[in-house]
Amino acid sequence: FDAMPSRHTRLAAGATVSDEQRRLSGLITSRTNGARSYRPFANRENTDGGTAYLEHEWLFDNNTRLMVGGRMVARDGMNPVWRPKARFVKPIGSSGTLVLLTRPVFRDDISALAPVDHWALREMSPLELATGGFSQSYELQYQLTPADGSLFRAGIYYRDAESFIVDLADPAWAAGEASTVLASGTTRGAEIEWEKWIGRNLSAGIWARYTDSEIDDAD
Repeated sequence: FDAMPSRHTRLAAGATVSDEQRRLSGLITSRTNGARSYRPFANRENTDGGTAYLEHEWLFDNNTRLMVGGRMVARDGMNPVWRPKARFVKPIGSSGTLVLLTRPVFRDDISALAPVDHWALREMSPLELATGGFSQSYELQYQLTPADGSLFRAGIYYRDAESFIVDLADPAWAAGEASTVLASGTTRGAEIEWEKWIGRNLSAGIWARYTDSEIDDAD
């Protein structure tokens, strides 16, 4: 559902439900007294899940916008998770924009038609989260787009995550590099981007990021 009840408001809402069935089968090989044997196996798994979202946006004077909403994810084998989503966009001068937002990323989000926030900085991938895991990002950025077509953007962010996956190469955790699920952690950093057209079909740019992370599981 996506509608504009008035000239200055927009409402978007939706829900997705899935019933996933998996079947895994194969042969397990074993060797006894030099003789090789095969044992068949077959596993079935049924997983029900769902995602719901709601966003309400207001448009004020001078194209200032405020959006408030949230997303909820539920699936077999995990507790339902609800997280907020909000965005404030304010033009600065004739070519600048100030953006303040918070948004979640879920491992088990199955909504393919939910609104996408094009103001968001590069986010954590759902594949970096375990079942039931999520990440919440808080971002502040400034974007400048002069009349010559160039782009300058700078931003800072703070991101917390629960049930996320990292590759560890620490003898205290594993003999070699191994993927491990950690309960919680935080990431903070800054990004800067600049791009300028130098020809009809050619542009040049630079992008840099600073990141500092902390894992709550670690001593």
